[in-house]
Amino acid sequence: MRFRLAMVALVTLGLGLIGWALFLRESDEEAIRRRLDSISRAVQIVPEEGVVARALKVRGGFDASFEKTARVKIPELGEQLDRDALVGLATQASQRWTSGELGWADVAVTVAEDGATGHVDATAKLSGTQRGEPGDEERRLAIDLRKHEGEWIVTSLEVKRPGEGGEEEAATE
Repeated sequence: MRFRLAMVALVTLGLGLIGWALFLRESDEEAIRRRLDSISRAVQIVPEEGVVARALKVRGGFDASFEKTARVKIPELGEQLDRDALVGLATQASQRWTSGELGWADVAVTVAEDGATGHVDATAKLSGTQRGEPGDEERRLAIDLRKHEGEWIVTSLEVKRPGEGGEEEAATE
């Protein structure tokens, strides 16, 4: 009787694990989108946040989200940045923006067949207050990621120039 009860328990546990793996486990695409959300939280600019608190929040978020050797290309800066330089740049954003949130639109996630690398094409939308006035900025991004110890981390990020990567250039009159 005990043997039969133990077998039923093992079969039930096995079926439960299979069900979890098939239906409840987070997909790679969901995990990558969660990574984008964590980057958004790290760069959020809160008016009452001090410089030191902001620097710590950005550093913690970027240490978890970006590979130490990640390369970031921002055309206006004319050079590639590493993670530490990106932390400095994101921390300084509060000098220009008094409040701000980063959102994502038109997100296209591609995961390699082996599940070890991924790519994201997306529009980053920053909205908030710049020098007392409401402001918005949108830029297309190309992001490469790799899975490290079960977590997706950014290995490279390229900010596209306005008009590149699916953006329409604003008409000037």
